[in-house]
Amino acid sequence: MANPLRPDTGLAETALREGRIATGESPWQTPLRLYQDAMLSVYYAPMEYVTLDAKVVLCGITPGATQVRAALANARQVLDRGGTIADARRTAKRNAVFIGLRESIAAMLDAVGLNRRLKIATCASLFGDNADLLHCTNALRHPVVLASGRGYNGTPAPHHHAYLNTLMRACLHEEIRTLGERALWLPLGRAAAAALKRAREAGLLTPEQLLDGLPHPSGANRERILYFTGQKSRAALSRQTNPEMLDAAKAALTGRIRRG
Repeated sequence: MANPLRPDTGLAETALREGRIATGESPWQTPLRLYQDAMLSVYYAPMEYVTLDAKVVLCGITPGATQVRAALANARQVLDRGGTIADARRTAKRNAVFIGLRESIAAMLDAVGLNRRLKIATCASLFGDNADLLHCTNALRHPVVLASGRGYNGTPAPHHHAYLNTLMRACLHEEIRTLGERALWLPLGRAAAAALKRAREAGLLTPEQLLDGLPHPSGANRERILYFTGQKSRAALSRQTNPEMLDAAKAALTGRIRRG
């Protein structure tokens, strides 16, 4: 197994150059496996690139299969054209991260005024022309898959699992230190928020840097996102959606972003 402190050492070049992962295949293949036990497995994905001048960081819990497949395909395309591993990592990260979720994320960020804080027309440009302002990451940089084959949703909590805890400290905590106090961190989902709150309690993030409260951008949360962004009225909501909670989270985020 790869060293959890340096899970990408040598593996990226070997796996990607030898072409052991083809576009469309499952990304959960033995050559890319970093760790396995009775509960879960961890696989390599080219997600190391860090946007050093970022002012905003979006943090999920771990890359999903769609993102990983896209990242591997992008990395292979770069290598096939004669690019370096560094080029492949950069392209893979920027083209694949939060793919399929970007429209919802941008709409929510605009709804709380982050576009005004950054002096850009819309946060959709963070995934395009203004990509240098945004860093995207995960509490667990490399994808975690449960033994059942289902995606990891935060259980077991990283700090309760030795390998996941080591991976989080080696990757996420190092990214926090690298980006410093200038970056705002916005978690996507409860598990990511819990990981960042522990980082804040450890003194890695200041209270002002952590901006929690965005609904998770997944399709399962579509109604909550539509309400949060003003595209659906309170009267039209189903019983499953709590408007008071969303209103409070939006007001708190908007206020903190406005105050700077």
